[in-house]
Amino acid sequence: MKRTLFGAMALAATAASPAFAQQMGVPSLPKAGALSVTPDVGTAVNVGGEFVTSGSQTVTNTLLFGGGPAAPPITVVGTATFTVPSRTFGEVYDTPIQLGASVNYGLSDRDEISGRFRWLHADADIFNAMNVSASVTVGGRTVSAGTTIQGQFSNYDEEGLEFGYRHFFDSSWPGFHPYLGALAGAKYNDAVSLSLLYQGTTVASGIHFYGSGLSVSTGLSAGFRYDLCSTVALGLETGLRYEGLLNRDNSSLAGAGGLADVNQGGDRWDIPIVAGATVKF
Repeated sequence: MKRTLFGAMALAATAASPAFAQQMGVPSLPKAGALSVTPDVGTAVNVGGEFVTSGSQTVTNTLLFGGGPAAPPITVVGTATFTVPSRTFGEVYDTPIQLGASVNYGLSDRDEISGRFRWLHADADIFNAMNVSASVTVGGRTVSAGTTIQGQFSNYDEEGLEFGYRHFFDSSWPGFHPYLGALAGAKYNDAVSLSLLYQGTTVASGIHFYGSGLSVSTGLSAGFRYDLCSTVALGLETGLRYEGLLNRDNSSLAGAGGLADVNQGGDRWDIPIVAGATVKF
């Protein structure tokens, strides 16, 4: 029994080796005119872009108290400044998860085109959304104070369709081939709303921020595939992606003065990390 088990393990290890794969004629590169499919799973590390754009609004009010023929009125001046700092996607959302599936077509034994559908989801973080500073001046004396209002967006979801090209290279390791590629496509995002919190209590919710809609996706990729057998290859891919600006929804921010344009962004620069299994036909 032990000999049989050890023999099976040795056979499996040999079958997974590059030398065995080479002997069995494993198609480690795309084949002209042949199709393959690749389901994948991964994440994306946000490295740039602007999900929240900066803005500021100052409100000043002057009140007069008392006063008469013998004494001037007491002037009270109150000023409040609301400042929204710029935030990236990675500062307001957790690291996302993405799932995808692509259909690949070999142009030659080095070149491949593909069409890919992907879905991405990210849970919202609580972040410092707005700094509030206030001052009151009475009789030439000023008292100042400040606080921070936190924010939390709704969870983020998008679905995308993209088309890509890959060029594969030879390597000294049989069955292992790196590649470089490029992609372009479009994505559809669900609407994004904002809630404001003060000391853990929600003070405003359902603030429309971005509407649902389409935007562009482009990027460059680098990765590799390694064949396990005559029909299945494992792969890992990374690169640099740009996700375009989202559609603004100003229905809640209209009339907010200098804060009305804090939703001019929504774009992001990401480094994806995706693992997949390619099944060849």
